[in-house]
Amino acid sequence: MEGAKIVSAGVERIDELTDFWGELHRFQSALVAPIPGVPVRGDEDTKRLVRAMYLEWLARKDSFALIAEVDGRPVGYVIGFVEEPSEIWDTGPIGHIDSLLVSPEVRGQGVGGLLLEKAYGEMRRAGARTAGLDVVSTNEGARRFYEREGFVPTFLQMYRALP
Repeated sequence: MEGAKIVSAGVERIDELTDFWGELHRFQSALVAPIPGVPVRGDEDTKRLVRAMYLEWLARKDSFALIAEVDGRPVGYVIGFVEEPSEIWDTGPIGHIDSLLVSPEVRGQGVGGLLLEKAYGEMRRAGARTAGLDVVSTNEGARRFYEREGFVPTFLQMYRALP
């Protein structure tokens, strides 16, 4: 997208990062398959938990947060960290994308690709050789985007309440 700028974000932008998470949580909550006996967290509860998690990650040298801006206005973000190599594939350290969101008004204009491109650089800097992520199984748009970006579906997570 012409005019989009990707900037690094640290703890000084934690409110924006958690606001983006809140938007992502609402979107994903509308898509996820229900798990009988396991309710989806409420907005404030999840933002409180994610804020603490993001602050912990941002204190690490192997994590990153990036915000996409258009005319100084935040329109997307990505946050991730480096995790241990796969026990199945020879991945080396894995750059894990925890969350990526592009605001609806700029989706389809290349902002997501710009965020990923910059995230890949951050992953390489931290020693990763492979990138990985989780995606809501029913989010067809996100799945198509990530597959176009070269990601290959591998595992499918499954949950249930304990009987």
